[in-house]
Amino acid sequence: LVGFFSLRSAWRQERLAREAWRQKRASVRQEAQLSSAAALAGGMQRVADSLCDVVLHLDADLRIRNDAAAHVYFFGRRVQGDKLQGKVSEADRGRVRRGFERAGK
Repeated sequence: LVGFFSLRSAWRQERLAREAWRQKRASVRQEAQLSSAAALAGGMQRVADSLCDVVLHLDADLRIRNDAAAHVYFFGRRVQGDKLQGKVSEADRGRVRRGFERAGK
C-alpha cells in the first residue's frame, strides 16, 4: 500500500515538473518572439525616420499617438490626439482608407 502511494506521488510530481517545463519553454519562446518583433519594429522606425519627413504613430482609431518636434515643423502645430483623416487631403482620403484596409488583412 505504501508503494502504491509513493508511486502515485512520484507520478504526480513528474506530471507537475513536466507542466512547469512546458510553461517555461512557452515563456522563453514568447520572449524570443517579442524580442524579435521589437528589434524589427526598431529597425523599421530607423528606416522610416531616415526616409520620411514625418513619421506618425497611430492608435486603433487612427489618432496620432506620438508627439515630435518634426510634427510642429511640418504641420505648424502639435498634432498628438488628432485624427489622421483630418491631416489627409479630401482627394487622398479614399486611397489612404483602402491602404489601411489592405494592411489590416
